[in-house]
Amino acid sequence: MESNKSKVKHKRKVPFIEQMQQSECGLCSLAMVLSYYYCHVDLTELRKKAGEGRNGTSLLTLKKLAMDYHLNSRGQAVPLNLLHDIPLPAIVFWNQKHYVVLEEINDKLAVIVDPELGRLKLDINEFEEKYSGILLALTPSKKFKQKRINRKEKYSYFNSFLNEKKVLYKILSVALFLQLLTVSIPLLLKYLIDDVLKSYNIELINVIGLVGLLTLFIYLGFTIIHGKLLIKLQNIIDKSLMNRFISHLFKLPYNFFELRTSGDLILRANSNVAIRQIVSNQLVSSIINFLLIIVLFIYMFLQSIQLTLIVSTIAFLQVIVTLSTRSRLKHLTQLEVSSQSSTNGYLTETVQGISIIKSLGVENQVYKGWSALFNKQIAASTDKLNYQNVISAFNNSLMFISPLFVAWTGAILVMQKEITLGTLFAFQSLVVTFLTPFTSLTMSFSEIIKIQALLERIHDILGTKTEGNENKEKINDIKGNISLQDVSFCYSNQEQVLDNINLEVLAGQKVAIIGKTGSGKSTLASLVAGLYEPTTGSVKFDNKDISNINKSDLRRRIGIVMQEDFLFNRTIKENIRMYHENITSEQIEKASKLTAIHDEISRMPMKYETIVSEMGSNISGGQKQRIVLARALVNNPSILILDEATSALDTITEQKISDNLDQLKCTRIIIAHRLSTVVSADVIVLMDKGKIIDYGTHEELLIKSPSYQSFYNIKKLEMSV
Repeated sequence: MESNKSKVKHKRKVPFIEQMQQSECGLCSLAMVLSYYYCHVDLTELRKKAGEGRNGTSLLTLKKLAMDYHLNSRGQAVPLNLLHDIPLPAIVFWNQKHYVVLEEINDKLAVIVDPELGRLKLDINEFEEKYSGILLALTPSKKFKQKRINRKEKYSYFNSFLNEKKVLYKILSVALFLQLLTVSIPLLLKYLIDDVLKSYNIELINVIGLVGLLTLFIYLGFTIIHGKLLIKLQNIIDKSLMNRFISHLFKLPYNFFELRTSGDLILRANSNVAIRQIVSNQLVSSIINFLLIIVLFIYMFLQSIQLTLIVSTIAFLQVIVTLSTRSRLKHLTQLEVSSQSSTNGYLTETVQGISIIKSLGVENQVYKGWSALFNKQIAASTDKLNYQNVISAFNNSLMFISPLFVAWTGAILVMQKEITLGTLFAFQSLVVTFLTPFTSLTMSFSEIIKIQALLERIHDILGTKTEGNENKEKINDIKGNISLQDVSFCYSNQEQVLDNINLEVLAGQKVAIIGKTGSGKSTLASLVAGLYEPTTGSVKFDNKDISNINKSDLRRRIGIVMQEDFLFNRTIKENIRMYHENITSEQIEKASKLTAIHDEISRMPMKYETIVSEMGSNISGGQKQRIVLARALVNNPSILILDEATSALDTITEQKISDNLDQLKCTRIIIAHRLSTVVSADVIVLMDKGKIIDYGTHEELLIKSPSYQSFYNIKKLEMSV
């Protein structure tokens, strides 16, 4: 079923680009097709154009993006038997939930490039089973332009420690000196055999022995110095890489973390350690080995051109093997890193949700899920190690036989009196010394390739734009006036979550937001807190647009409690204070009294020094909510945002807290379902499908709003029951 057209297109393979998050398989597939046509577009650029959606990217969005890069794009339903008419590569909707790139297809098999799993060869029946019948055909238009890979930006990650030239020069200088000492031993050996033995000069032999002993101590001393310099370099790399990475990570917008698993982010952070090990051990040693190869080659060439050619031929074969296996090795490394990320993410999520898993009795099912991912990880690692093993076996075999070839050829040259016996012995001792760096370079090459895979994952973070608070207006205080003007918000190019919101909140007002599940209440609260940026419109505080305000400063003036808030594995005092060192014990107790948790904490043996276990499992849900609420109040915020903050409390405790909060002068935005909380609000906002459908006081809404009347009657009925 393979057409001539498709054969022309398959002169080269589709470059594999790994997806960095679960919902971006579509963007990765488009990036792969663009790269196939030599238009190398960074995923960060595509995300910026598409918007980072929580539920993936639609085929329509992919089509629009492709047209932005001047690709002719046509989304269509194509039955399997007509795929030979489609220009390849094309983006295929896969298994009703995923995007892959179809690279090649014929009567027997199909080749796809999966952003998650890499290049796969599938039996045509297996392909048919998962092929959803929909694809996006892509071909370059006349306006299509190629774009080079921007490696400079990605590798600028290393600039901070590459500037430490003084340490690098010292390491390389000491290493070069050690290599020269290595060459001195064959020279002494040659001199001993060719000159000293012939003269039967015992004193000269003793001198050579002393020189050898002195060389040993010099070598030992400089090896220790070299090791200390490497340790210093490792510390520099650790500080420069990790500091930059973590600093940038903390400055990223909230939605970045929503789209990535904590396990994956931890793996990426640990990637810095892996890069440090590779750079300090493999990369530096590779440079040193390269210098050694040059020094030894010059020496050997001066001694015997014929023997040098033999050794160089063996070394050249090693280089050919390394270069020819590079692409496959890179692909296997990417799959290994990707599988590790999936396993870590699953395990982290499992540990975090262990209470739910236990309560549902699904431990075995969860274990099977982890086991399947772990087996994929083992399989990916095994494939890579087996491939490396074949390469190593080939190179080691060449190393094994090379002394015999040199001895055989050298013996002939000695008999022909073209070289001396001393030269042969010296050459023989240098063969392994010369070829070992080539073998090391081959082994290091696979590790250096791993840097590329790790850098891709790190660049996904470093290439993401931060909130940019450094250049924005700092604020020390706000009164609490909030204004939302024509605010709309959507994830990616999907349906709007908030649609044309207009809302004025005066300082000190209590505003209750009510509505059905999914009406946009929590999203609105997150926008006011500065966790999301509005797609259109503006959010203002005291007449200052949030886009011009330092968001870190703003959030310090806002107390916020979300539905799924978090307690850290620290003391209750530390959980309430949360790194605000200026907060006193009196302020902590005051906030705890406002939230009706002080008495319960005081009855604990360690009181405020009680350590909250991981995920807060040693305290009740109601205690957790009140500690989190105390955290929001302890800094005396100008604005308080509560999203179902008291849902785990009984009515009496909730009313007590509500009465305490009524004494505060701060602006309050409360998302709640309990009638007592809603009725007492200065303003009630009723939302439905991302829009404000009614707005006013309790009395006003009872008169004019059928929706509010329905809400009120239902709640009254619930209370009576």
